[in-house]
This record gives sequence, structure tokens and C-alpha cells, in this order.
Amino acid sequence: MVPNAESVVRRHRRFIRAEDAPPVHALPADADAAVTEFTRIATDGIISHLTARLETGRQHQIRATLLELGYPIVGDKLYGVDPALFLRCCNSTLTESNHRALRIERQALHACFLGFIHPADHQLLEFIAPLPADLEVLACRIKSQVGVGLTS
Repeated sequence: MVPNAESVVRRHRRFIRAEDAPPVHALPADADAAVTEFTRIATDGIISHLTARLETGRQHQIRATLLELGYPIVGDKLYGVDPALFLRCCNSTLTESNHRALRIERQALHACFLGFIHPADHQLLEFIAPLPADLEVLACRIKSQVGVGLTS
């Protein structure tokens, strides 16, 4: 993960595949290694429902990685279909067309399970949260369309 110098948003990060990365000495000082494993649960051919397993915890790791792989997260204004949407959102100038492109009002990203070792007492902490209603509707819509118009 490296800062995205081409972005107008200062905190925007960019994912570079390991095989495409320059030598370590040529990376920016603020580059961070990021490891994420994605598994597709379902797809309707346009939108996919994924799980992401992170080995590292970098800022915007899932969002930046999926964007660079060509799969922006539904509803993501910063790492989504059009980075200008983030600036329009900040200025409260999103149009109806922008809202349609986003599909939902927020990014379709949810931590259903979180687990980590507490740094002070070294106990394993685990948290589980079901999908919120708006994301459950989106996931059900994808599952109901699986196989429709798709070839194997």
C-alpha cells in the first residue's frame, strides 16, 4: 500500500501487487505491506458478495486493494466507481445520477467477525456482528440472481 500521488484526496492509498512492485529500496518510505485473502460467496455477474481475511491491518486495505483489482466496493465514494464522488459528497453536491451509480448510501463493507490478541493481557478477543438490514437486502438480491444470465 502506497500513497496515491495522483489522487486529490491526501489520505488515498494505492495497492500494488507484489509481482508488480518495484524493488524495496525504490518504494516510498511510507509504503506498507498488506496481505488480504478474498473469497467470493456469490455473484450476479455485476456485483459480488465477498469475504476478506486480513493478515495485516492497513488503512483502507480492503477498499484500495479491491479498487486496484478492478472490483470497487458498492457505495464507496472514495475508492469506488468515480473518485470525484467523494469530493461531491464532501460538498453536498451528489446528483441523482451519482446516487444511482453508488447503488446504496454507504459503502457495502461490514466487519461480521473481528478477532485479535489484546496487547495488554494477551487474551483472544472475538466479536461477531450480523449484516445490517441494508447490506442483507443487497446480499439477498445478489444471491437471488446467481446463475441468471451467467455461463459456466
